[in-house]
Amino acid sequence: MRSFEERRIPTMRRSEKSGAVGCVSCEICIHACPTRALTLDRGATTAPTKFLLDLLACTGCGWCVHSCPVVALEMVAIEAAPARGGLGALKDLVV
Repeated sequence: MRSFEERRIPTMRRSEKSGAVGCVSCEICIHACPTRALTLDRGATTAPTKFLLDLLACTGCGWCVHSCPVVALEMVAIEAAPARGGLGALKDLVV
């Protein structure tokens, strides 16, 4: 098993030009996760405002990434995650 610092976790892939995310809110990634570590927060819109990742539940298996039909997610090293989406509380990562 990898140490906490070596883990890879899913984050939203953003366009290099516009910074926009490609997510279409299909929720396939959420249902693909065997530990139900992902949740989607839509806020008042139909587009996702943020994904929450439970770091204690996420195993880093990548099923969410591989299931995404629009390639909106990617796996990154956990130490790179704050620069990609910002770490909130220890158990929640906004991606």
